[in-house]
Amino acid sequence: MDEILSYFLRDELVELEQLQAQVADRKNLLATLEAQCKSLEQGVIELSSPSGPFGRASHLRVELLEQIRVAKEAVEAAEVRSEVEIEAKHDPELRHLRARLAYCEELLKHGDLTQRQLVIQFTSLARQRFLWLEAELLKDARLHLARLEAQLERAQQSEVDARARIEAGRRAADEASKQYAEAQRSVEAIEADIRSSSCLIQTQVGWIQREQEAIQAIVQRRKIDFLVHFTPVQNLPSILQHGILPRSELEDQGISAIYPDTLRLDQFLGRISASISFPNYQMLYQKTAAFTGCEFCICVVAPRVLWERHCLFTIRNAAASGQRDAAVRADWSSQALEAMFFEPISNPAGQAIRTARRLPDHFTTNPQAEVLIEGHIPSDWIQQIMVRTTMSRDLLISEFNWPPGIFGRVRFGNDLFDRRVDWQHFQRMP
Repeated sequence: MDEILSYFLRDELVELEQLQAQVADRKNLLATLEAQCKSLEQGVIELSSPSGPFGRASHLRVELLEQIRVAKEAVEAAEVRSEVEIEAKHDPELRHLRARLAYCEELLKHGDLTQRQLVIQFTSLARQRFLWLEAELLKDARLHLARLEAQLERAQQSEVDARARIEAGRRAADEASKQYAEAQRSVEAIEADIRSSSCLIQTQVGWIQREQEAIQAIVQRRKIDFLVHFTPVQNLPSILQHGILPRSELEDQGISAIYPDTLRLDQFLGRISASISFPNYQMLYQKTAAFTGCEFCICVVAPRVLWERHCLFTIRNAAASGQRDAAVRADWSSQALEAMFFEPISNPAGQAIRTARRLPDHFTTNPQAEVLIEGHIPSDWIQQIMVRTTMSRDLLISEFNWPPGIFGRVRFGNDLFDRRVDWQHFQRMP
């Protein structure tokens, strides 16, 4: 079942695996985006909270504004009381300055030019001293105010920076939310594709199972007990180790083999040629005559290969002119298998060919009808290995290192090496 399913559904299963991988990737992306959204939203909340950078900057700005207001009032009050405080603090110096100024005024009235210049110079110095005293009194208050204003500027910049961070966080959270929504839609679309593919696969699986049951019914009704595949006995050790392999796999794996059909005109190098119930005796005779000194054996294969491997069913030799295209059309199905046993009317008496030729139900109508089997046939599906004589059998047993239990499967007999009952209608053998 697995082989036939993998053949029919290989593309669909690969596509389904790809879709499932895409869903897994998208879900991982969703989880990442969801975590990112939560982190960004939490970051915005923390930035905006009273204990966050923005809240702290805003609170500091308010405090500094209040302190600046108080400092400005202190400076204004200091300016108002500066003269009084200067006089109180520097009264002796001021009395001395005033006395000297009075003396200078007298000199200005009665003194000469030189004295007047000195008085003017002294008056200027006295005024500068007074201004310095006033500035000294206000210096601390103004320095404090300047420091507060600088702190305010820094707090305002911190507030601006925090606000910018908040806005950037909100934009990032919005973008992450958009990506999350887009990824969610993508997941839903892919999951819809998966459901559609799964339904298609289930439909095909149902068809395959029904065809398998129909093929098994044909096998039981026609009493098809085996298929046959002939090959040189030199290939048996490889067959017992690896099973029956198509030529393409033998070449890929570098396994040495003798190819009876060197041309392989049907071009199905990836398939094994077999017949139902009886070998293609015409082809077997030709190959036996062509390969002189080469002993042929017939591998008798369990009929399960008909429903557990993908097969092409051909009503005549697949290498015949035009048959390759027909073989492709005769794909694996119960109808294609049944067509190998077609019963046309051909004689003047209106008698059916199979009836006229006394063909058993398990013989194909044309002795060269083929089953082209995809892949390999396991060695444990080989029910028997037929050789012509006891001498051939004994020689095989003595020459090869047979696996345990294989001796019982080696049989001798001429039945499958002889001509079919309807050979007179296909006289190519003497």
